Amino acid sequence: MDAQQPHGTTGSFTWLSDELEYVTDFNDFGQVAGDGQSVLLWTPTQAHATAGRLTRIPNPDGSDGIAFSALSRRGALAGSALTVWDHEQGMQELQPLLDAGSGYRLEGMLALNERGQILATGTPAAETHRLLLLTPH
Repeated sequence: MDAQQPHGTTGSFTWLSDELEYVTDFNDFGQVAGDGQSVLLWTPTQAHATAGRLTRIPNPDGSDGIAFSALSRRGALAGSALTVWDHEQGMQELQPLLDAGSGYRLEGMLALNERGQILATGTPAAETHRLLLLTPH
């Protein structure tokens, strides 16, 4: 009987940045989102490369800070302040994505998919929470 090595006994690691203190999410491309002195996104030069660049994500206007909890494969971030950020559009608030006359108020963000759609919770006037699918443009 041959002895087999268990998975994960060898490998390598890549030092991303001294500024990246906490990781909140990573994706299949190899991007890493996290926190330090500000929200940071580390992007490899190509998929799974060991070299990359660090992008500082600005806080929304009037905000002391934001926590992003979801990162899509295309590099979009969705966070606790009901905002989404990507390289093309920058920071966007999610509430304006709802029809003004709908009466819904966003309560929280649950997930972000690869198309950039956001699964969120919201409440219509005086009713219980409902799931909402938001599609930023």
